[in-house]
Amino acid sequence: MAGVALVLATLLATTLGCSRPPESPQGLSEGEEPLVLRRQRVVSLTPSITHLVQGLGRGDRLVGTSRHGSVEGVPIVADLEPRIEAILKVDPDLVLIGRYPSLKEDIEGLRAHGLQVLDLPLDSLGDMRAAIDLLGDRLQAKARASTLARQLDQAIKETRRMATRWSDAPPRALLVFDIMDGTVFTTGGGDHLAEILDIVGAVNVSEGGPLTSRISLEKVTALEPDIIVHVAPSDRFKSGAEALAFWKRAAPVPAVTRAQVHVWPDDSLATHGPNLPSAIRRFGGLIQGAAER
Repeated sequence: MAGVALVLATLLATTLGCSRPPESPQGLSEGEEPLVLRRQRVVSLTPSITHLVQGLGRGDRLVGTSRHGSVEGVPIVADLEPRIEAILKVDPDLVLIGRYPSLKEDIEGLRAHGLQVLDLPLDSLGDMRAAIDLLGDRLQAKARASTLARQLDQAIKETRRMATRWSDAPPRALLVFDIMDGTVFTTGGGDHLAEILDIVGAVNVSEGGPLTSRISLEKVTALEPDIIVHVAPSDRFKSGAEALAFWKRAAPVPAVTRAQVHVWPDDSLATHGPNLPSAIRRFGGLIQGAAER
């Protein structure tokens, strides 16, 4: 989940709460210029990381984000790929980005331009904990990082305990990332969403495939999920009613007959953000509803 500005400068900037030098510097020799300190400037190119930076109380340090993880008032410096010129223009001390195979060349390109880059793996819940700790250290927010990690662990513990109620007949679940040309994109395991399915006591019907699995609608019919959850709203599926109407036409599975087709209302379940602990609890309640039908 590459260095930052001088520790002294960032520490003092945080303590002072501003980037201006003292108004009346003391102890300067004749002709000597006062040290000008600036607030740490951070670019985040991955939505999950942007959410974590904000959750750590360091959103005021963001000077650039990606279009898909934008923050009001902060320049957009990346679309599907980083825009190097735009990133250089905001003069960051640190660039944060997810460590994904598809971004390897982008990460190398950023470093080739002399930028300080911290790339963070963001697949599992363990990756999220590590990212929280590392960002807490780099952004001088260790106390808040400890709180976020504790909230995550507590949500997992409480939700797993609740899930033991239906361990004898766990509901079969399908998580949907997207649907294109009759192909459903889902999790085959190894990511935080597959872990959450295990935590809430559900069976992942596509378990055993690659990290992002592709299965046909015919395969979904054969897998017979008891509950289908689109992990975030999209232009095509903004609500559970829209998703249910689609699945009624596409696959007459138990989830359809039980009216257990849902669209998660935001990105709190799909991303590694500070709202994930509450999303895990809410998801546990959703699975409970499917288990009790």
